[in-house]
Amino acid sequence: MFSERLEFDLRPNRLTSILEKKIREGIEVIDLTLSNPTRAGFDYPYQRISEAFDGKFRLEYSPDPQGLPQARQAVRDYYLLRGHDIPPEDIFITSSTSEAYSFLFRILADPGDRIYIPVPGYPLFDYLLRLEGLGPEFFQVRYSHGWWYDLPRKIDEKRVKGLVFVSPGNPAGNYVRREEWARIAASGGNRRLPVIWDEVFHDFSLQAVEHAADVFEETDTLVFVLNGFSKTAGLPQLKMSWIIMRGPESLKQAARQKLEMISDTYLSVSTAVQAASPGIFSLAPLIRQQIHQRVRGNLDFLAETVKSSPLDLLRPEGGWSAVVRMPRLMEGEDWALKLLENSDLLVHPGEFYSMPEGSYLVLSLLPEGKLFCQGMARILELVSRDA
Repeated sequence: MFSERLEFDLRPNRLTSILEKKIREGIEVIDLTLSNPTRAGFDYPYQRISEAFDGKFRLEYSPDPQGLPQARQAVRDYYLLRGHDIPPEDIFITSSTSEAYSFLFRILADPGDRIYIPVPGYPLFDYLLRLEGLGPEFFQVRYSHGWWYDLPRKIDEKRVKGLVFVSPGNPAGNYVRREEWARIAASGGNRRLPVIWDEVFHDFSLQAVEHAADVFEETDTLVFVLNGFSKTAGLPQLKMSWIIMRGPESLKQAARQKLEMISDTYLSVSTAVQAASPGIFSLAPLIRQQIHQRVRGNLDFLAETVKSSPLDLLRPEGGWSAVVRMPRLMEGEDWALKLLENSDLLVHPGEFYSMPEGSYLVLSLLPEGKLFCQGMARILELVSRDA
């Protein structure tokens, strides 16, 4: 009766089952999987956020499939501060980066086609692809004195219709290198493969990165850059993201027409948030500064803590997460289960992100410093007991 695209295994996994039991029993669990900044104890300028919405739009509904002019101009101004002048006609406003992915998968591929995605990577990609009737083709993100992309050497042009890059990555935190981008741009031979470039963590660099690629001057490869308020302003509830098109004008024009058709079908972005977007952009640096300070502080503490321990930090270049290599006494999932069951600590096992063979945990760097320190103490206590 129902579509096979929704045939996911929705049964709770062992980690979720243990967590739900502890919540029912009233046991307080330290959560080092936190990804929602609005629940991380930051000091948001609530009054100024509210003022950004007050009186900025009238009740008349005059939608624009690409996004209201003031919203696209606000996005343009944000990139001007980064040194990039993006024409408003190359900007599409969406309600989320997930919606942006959905739109782009539809214009690039037909059911049965495949899209390259990085692993380890964000688990949501599998769902987004399946919902569009598409499948994943994987390329590896590897670690050796830093994270790097092991790029596909040969592309099946009949099956693969696009390539997703996340820069900085999630959870690895690596920026795409210039030499990697040079290979990406040429990977399709005469038929350059369209690239979806997810930069949602761009504003959260954790070290000086001089090797990062810049796709904004790209003229030969069709590139779609994704970003949004969820990370850039630390306000996921506002539900506003954007797509920026770069590359050959003829391909941008064709993509623009198709994106406009899809967007006009749904018109999903709230008029209110688009009207308020200039004000939100002006407040975003205040919010980002707090997040960056917290994330950097937790990362520095983590780096110092693991120096004299059996743990290894696979240091990120950006983002909100850190990957820790655990002793090979057990797999990452078993470490995570044991930490939750015995130490009341919730962490993501590397398997959640399809990490390669080994024993890994992925820790969020967003929690308040005191909680993060307590969480690390519980990890080290368990390791010292079992090692």
